Amino acid sequence: MCLISVLFLQQTLVRLRGGAIVGEGRVEVLKNGEWGTICDDNWSLLSATVVCRELGFGSAKEALSGGRLGQGMGPVHMNEIECSGFEKSITECFFNKESLGCSHEEDAAVRCNIPAMGFQERLRLSGGRNPYEGRVEVLVERNGSLAWGTVCSDGWGTMEAMVETWYWPGEVSADPVVMSGVRCSGTEMSLSQCLHHGAHLTCPKGGGRNAAGVSCSETAPDLVLNPQVVEQTTYMEDRPMFLLQCAYEENCLSTTSSESPAISNRRLLRFSSQIHNNGQSDFRPKAERHSWVWHDCHRQVSPWIFLHYHSMEVFTHYDLLSLNGTKVVINPNYEVPESDHSNNFMKCRCRYDGHRIWMYNCHN
Repeated sequence: MCLISVLFLQQTLVRLRGGAIVGEGRVEVLKNGEWGTICDDNWSLLSATVVCRELGFGSAKEALSGGRLGQGMGPVHMNEIECSGFEKSITECFFNKESLGCSHEEDAAVRCNIPAMGFQERLRLSGGRNPYEGRVEVLVERNGSLAWGTVCSDGWGTMEAMVETWYWPGEVSADPVVMSGVRCSGTEMSLSQCLHHGAHLTCPKGGGRNAAGVSCSETAPDLVLNPQVVEQTTYMEDRPMFLLQCAYEENCLSTTSSESPAISNRRLLRFSSQIHNNGQSDFRPKAERHSWVWHDCHRQVSPWIFLHYHSMEVFTHYDLLSLNGTKVVINPNYEVPESDHSNNFMKCRCRYDGHRIWMYNCHN
């Protein structure tokens, strides 16, 4: 029996997904261990306010319908919700348990009023072609006074900016580097809440043209694996090493494969993966077409020649956590920005009798 550990530190009943900023997104509720959406029939500002308050925000600014903040996956848990406004949770409101006729095209969403906490006053973008791009500059206290400075770009990536990593080629700032070693999970409301070096600055490249920059967008893709496809297509296969040359060259086999003769077999866990884009914009490779790397394998163009290309270092990653678990990750290095990276992981329970394998209870 394979038992996968749960990653959540505490159980929540409602969450927002697919929004461009904190405090907005598609409303999803947890029922019987499975996340599902809410149908927009009778969806109102009053019900949306209950959701916002439950999540620690203010009242609702908008109650959105028609899947405007992206369509979810899985079941539709609630329909025709009616709240009085005094409920502590959306799950306490009256609703029709029958969701017949509701599709994800009718997923409900919210935009919450975010309490003013002064974060915007301590961060600005400078030198961009428009107000939504430029060098990242933060206001910090130095020698008893406040001063603007730049952020070191070493390690600066999608999780820190939620946008593509780049060096700003425009007007060069003379402001000193005041923040380095920034590491974010993507859920913080300001850079000051991320891990960083504090007063112990380390930035070998310095600021100027090497300062961290961002280019902001109101929409982003959101990649989600289809767990049902994995469950339905998983099987074991014994395959000779001479047919696994491509997988060997790309380090997709275990380290012991280098010692295996070409006529020996490797036992493989095989399954199909279907990836949905539930976001509000197209998913585009990080690399431009001219830098794509081609390989003589995978796609057959003659009896012995196969072709495929890479537009990112690794797009999907399959890793056996231990003898008791399986992990599947898409966009593992966060090379492409998404509105939600938390659903890029999938976990399954499994049974293996030495010859056959069964995957079940797969979930994101």
